[in-house]
Amino acid sequence: MFISAQIAVTAAGDVLAPTNVSAQTEQVLSNIELILAEVGATLENVASTTVYLASLDHYADFDKAYARRFGTHKPARAVVQAGLVRPGIVVAIQAIASLPTKGA
Repeated sequence: MFISAQIAVTAAGDVLAPTNVSAQTEQVLSNIELILAEVGATLENVASTTVYLASLDHYADFDKAYARRFGTHKPARAVVQAGLVRPGIVVAIQAIASLPTKGA
């Protein structure tokens, strides 16, 4: 399953915690979890992520939040600095996940 880059927005479309990379990372991963749940998958099914940070200065705080959510599961990951279009967004994450086998 390919999940396009997700950002930290509320259901109303508001940016969550503008400029707070830890809070935004948590929200983005929650959004990804919701998408995965629709097909019976979890973060454990994520094989790879590409992370876009507005500034690599945010890397340490991002990495702590990311590691908290993934725990011992360590999908392949690329992290790049990118100009994120929406004001206040400091992180976006896209993911590739393997889907659980039906009946398993």
